[in-house]
Amino acid sequence: MLENKFNILYVDDEEFNLTSFKAIFRRDYNVFTATSGKLGLEILKQNEIHLIITDQRMPDMTGVEFLESVAEDYMFVRRIIITGFSDIEAIIRAINKGNIYRYITKPWDVNDLKITIQNALNAYRTDRANRDLTIELQLKLNRIEELTAEQIKLQEEKFKQEAEKKILEAESEKLKEIQTIREELSNMIVHDLKNPLGLVIGYAKMAEEQLLKPEIDQKSLVQFVKSIQQAGNNMLTLVLNILDVYRFENGKPSLRLGSVPLSELFETSLERVSFGLEKKIVTIVREFNPDEKINLDKELISRVLVNLLTNSLKFTTREKRFWLGVETKEDQFILYVRDEGSGIAEDKLDQLFKRFSQINAADDVQGIKSTGIGLTFVKYAVEAHGGRVWVESVLGEGTTFFFSIPKEIKH
Repeated sequence: MLENKFNILYVDDEEFNLTSFKAIFRRDYNVFTATSGKLGLEILKQNEIHLIITDQRMPDMTGVEFLESVAEDYMFVRRIIITGFSDIEAIIRAINKGNIYRYITKPWDVNDLKITIQNALNAYRTDRANRDLTIELQLKLNRIEELTAEQIKLQEEKFKQEAEKKILEAESEKLKEIQTIREELSNMIVHDLKNPLGLVIGYAKMAEEQLLKPEIDQKSLVQFVKSIQQAGNNMLTLVLNILDVYRFENGKPSLRLGSVPLSELFETSLERVSFGLEKKIVTIVREFNPDEKINLDKELISRVLVNLLTNSLKFTTREKRFWLGVETKEDQFILYVRDEGSGIAEDKLDQLFKRFSQINAADDVQGIKSTGIGLTFVKYAVEAHGGRVWVESVLGEGTTFFFSIPKEIKH
């Protein structure tokens, strides 16, 4: 390593991105840049690279193809891919074949990228220490071979037991972690997106059939379009939840704080679930001062409320009430969503906010069956603001989700 710094290779066909990246990180790392995968391969042959960062969309070789081409020869080098929301299939392919460490969505946030790079290099340092340990163990084995036959037998047996135990433990934990991540990601994408995608296709077909009729039923056509829009919004929310959960787990993203009126915050969230509310004829009871303002990240907390409202819809029959309210405390605001649904068993409450936990429930009117990703996102987003989330519920009477937002957020 030059000057005892880690060496990073950044591959991107846009010179501006390369220049910006190098300007930000050249003081902390030795930064090598390449405008194509072909040039990146040449740099890898001539330099000891510890971390590869590549853009997905490049003309001659995509980021996935580049990472796949170097996976075998540079198996210990950490890999990060930069991609847009439309590249989910490429991300899955990269996880399975390119052995990537993490992906980052465009446009990348500097602070988030710094944390990700640091975590990736820490992982590289750990692997290198393990390799050094393996070399050290091999040297000890060579020494054992020089001892007497009896000593060799005793030492080999002891070494073998210790080495096998360490290797089995390390391999078992690593395999479990990789398998869990892959299964969770695959299951969430397939499970959560299948139903709303089916709705989009189904309603689009019905809309097409309606348009081909001699006399168009405008009311039905509008209903079909609304259904398509809502299903599309549901899919977008699910994708954003999945991406944000992994971002929170790999480094706290920067919050876009701003003073937001309560009326604006709640009405934005209600609009995103309006189709489900109309379907079940839900009456909204507002228990807050609409002119009062809270300092928070509007997009994240709006999505927190959308997830909580969607959850309430799953457990609520028709013609019920939802309460949306805010309680003002000395140093914090307490926001809540209360419903008159079926409620949650007491022994299930502690599991609600654990990673990807779920409670069995039938599909709701919007075609979503929960895998728990929504409530996981709720927990992470609220904690990123310095608050906490909790729930109170009575079977057969309803559920209330609470979450706190400090009046002064340390960010």
